Amino acid sequence: MISHDDRRNFYRMMVNAEVTLIQVATDARYEGTCINLSATGMAVSVEEEIEADIELEVRLEAADQMVPALNANTKVIRCTPQGDGSYLLGLEILDVT
Repeated sequence: MISHDDRRNFYRMMVNAEVTLIQVATDARYEGTCINLSATGMAVSVEEEIEADIELEVRLEAADQMVPALNANTKVIRCTPQGDGSYLLGLEILDVT
């Protein structure tokens, strides 16, 4: 049987890499961990709650110097509290810069 996750238009790639998030309107900076990445979005774990609809610039450094960093403009779709006191952000990728 095909599950909901198997019917996605784009598959998620598990990442587990550090990211820097910068709020577009205020230049507030956050550090987090990218959990997974797809062509249209990403999940990021952060220590602070960030409101939905906030636009963030995301920078994900590549582990290999031969691969360029990912820089993207994103929008917070959801911010879900986790049991360990962190928050899981669902980010929609608006633009890759």
